Amino acid sequence: MIGYFIVLWLIIGFIFIFASANKKSSTKRTLFGNYLFFTSLVGFLISFILNILIYFEFIKEGLFTGNNTANSCTAFIVVALIAKYLIVRENNNPQEIY
Repeated sequence: MIGYFIVLWLIIGFIFIFASANKKSSTKRTLFGNYLFFTSLVGFLISFILNILIYFEFIKEGLFTGNNTANSCTAFIVVALIAKYLIVRENNNPQEIY
């Protein structure tokens, strides 16, 4: 049940992120970062759903295994964090040290 709530929450978040990506982006860098963040969250959602389907044995383990989908979930979250905090800057002042 919690898995369905997480999937629903992520879908609502995707719609919000995609709708606000064009409004926030003033440069090509922030636009690229917002789109990379959005696509990495979509990849996380797909990997997470595959992991749930493998757990409930709707998909037999063959090409997709639980370890592969868990690793891809982690990789997509890392890419999302890099896109959000390294590519997209809240303050574009280059004098600040992060």
